[in-house]
Amino acid sequence: MKSLNKKRISLILPSFKYGGAEKNLINLANFFHKKKYKVDVLVLNNNGLMKDLLSPKINIINFNKSKSSHSIIKLAKYFFINKPSFHFSSIRHLNVLSIICSILSLKKIKIIIRESNVVSSFDPNVKSFTHKIYSFLAKYLYPLSFKIIAVSFAVKKSLIDELNLKKNLIITIYNPINLNEKFHKKTQAIYHKFINNNNNVVLSIGSLTKQKNHELLIRSFAEVLKKRNAYLIIIGEGDQKNRLINTCEMLNISEFVDFYGTTNNPYFFLKNCKVFVLPSLWEGFPNVLLEAISCTSQIIATNCEGGSFEILKNYKYATLIKNNDLNDLTDNILKTLDNNLDKDKSFFSLEKFSIQNQFEKYEQILKK
Repeated sequence: MKSLNKKRISLILPSFKYGGAEKNLINLANFFHKKKYKVDVLVLNNNGLMKDLLSPKINIINFNKSKSSHSIIKLAKYFFINKPSFHFSSIRHLNVLSIICSILSLKKIKIIIRESNVVSSFDPNVKSFTHKIYSFLAKYLYPLSFKIIAVSFAVKKSLIDELNLKKNLIITIYNPINLNEKFHKKTQAIYHKFINNNNNVVLSIGSLTKQKNHELLIRSFAEVLKKRNAYLIIIGEGDQKNRLINTCEMLNISEFVDFYGTTNNPYFFLKNCKVFVLPSLWEGFPNVLLEAISCTSQIIATNCEGGSFEILKNYKYATLIKNNDLNDLTDNILKTLDNNLDKDKSFFSLEKFSIQNQFEKYEQILKK
């Protein structure tokens, strides 16, 4: 009988640029590689720093395409030739692409799809033609997948409400945190002009997109500066970057704000900030909150649609605020900057969110 460990697993990414879905699939690929599965990582375009997080022994297949729709022939051909036993995808357009290519390949590929975000009324894309097309396709194609993974109970509810999927088709598996990576990287020193023992550093980490709502944070921070000496570090890249820089210039606060770009070590910044802020309009299951908790950071997050509440409900250094509310955010940043806490570093266990615990649930799916 063929050993389970010899089965081939493929995972598809848009690129190696920083993103929550990408990082989780990379961690999943590394997990399966350690478990002695044959692993192929398929990528539309292999640009990005997160390639360094992938085990160098894992096979990377670069489609060298700018759009998922341009990759149909290459993915279907990959399925036909390599016949992976299981294929993982995340992000809706790649989920739809994977199912279609599985059908076109005429091979019985077990497609396991992940949904990593809720559908939100704040999302300007929900009314777009492209979103409606993918939602229409997902409604009829998702039931053809082997399993559907929701990264939080909020995402599961969103899938049921939006696509009218049956509850028993969806399994909830939280995104994990790599605790070994955290312990290693927290001690690595990174120079930053804003970070020293006397500075009030406000930190935010996330893609510079409308979803993450950094515009609100910047406007709030301008109000904070009227009453406190403070600095703001924003880690991430995205299509809103120039607009956010212009907002800082308009508010005359640019010297107090640093757009750091991307980093593979968020833990140094989380360890050294006074408060971490996640001002998102909506979320799926934001891993950065787990990373912040692992550094015992004080956290302010919007109580938005998605999984933030599921993570923070029992964390005593977290404040959930009204969604997209400038005054509430400003008041709570000021309050948190005034806190001088002797923090208990042992009270909140992240073990249930560990890679070992969460990814073992994926391995159980493969044994069904």
